[in-house]
Amino acid sequence: MGALRLPRARRRPRLRLLRGRRRSPLRELPEAVGEALRELPEAVGGGSIELSDRVAMGALQFAGDVSLAALIGGNLFGRLAMGPALRRISDKGERGKVLNSAWRRYGTVNSLAAAGLVASWVPNRRRELDALWVERGERALIALKDVVTGAVLVSGLAAAAGGVGFAHEAPEGAVPMESGSQPAPEASPRATRLKRALNMLASANLAFELGLVAVNVALLQRRTRRLLRR
Repeated sequence: MGALRLPRARRRPRLRLLRGRRRSPLRELPEAVGEALRELPEAVGGGSIELSDRVAMGALQFAGDVSLAALIGGNLFGRLAMGPALRRISDKGERGKVLNSAWRRYGTVNSLAAAGLVASWVPNRRRELDALWVERGERALIALKDVVTGAVLVSGLAAAAGGVGFAHEAPEGAVPMESGSQPAPEASPRATRLKRALNMLASANLAFELGLVAVNVALLQRRTRRLLRR
């Protein structure tokens, strides 16, 4: 008898998935980027935003950032640069004269910066709160920004008023000074008290300004995460 031959098992045909094949993530990347760019205007404003509105919002944000930078820069310059440099002036009365003259000039910059801060925040705040998808945490940050912005303005105005009163304590603002922040013993008691209060207001104003920077950063991070989740 011949050897018993077993039937060979049939090979199953390979199933070729012509439809429903999973696409490569790299091929999906351009579509995802395009979708994110299309949704970007809705993430920063309320619904469909025209190009002119986006330009206006960008201009307002730019004005607000420049205004805040001017306020912080002036505060830091007076504290860290101009104040110590006044010691090179030998005449104490001349130190006070130069100090008050410089702050009187920069007062114009501070006034414009404060106006720019308010003018940039109020319209953007209204648009942000009108957006339906703003989260509770983001609304809390917007409310906090209201408080901090108000504190910046109030402390800045109080410091400006105190500076004007301090400059009037001597003709042409020539209050005797040891440095930019410390009156000389020859200064009047009222001038000394005014300068002490002015130093405290300036420190508080700088702290509020830096706090406003921190709130702006936190808001930007919230918006970025919300955009990435969409």
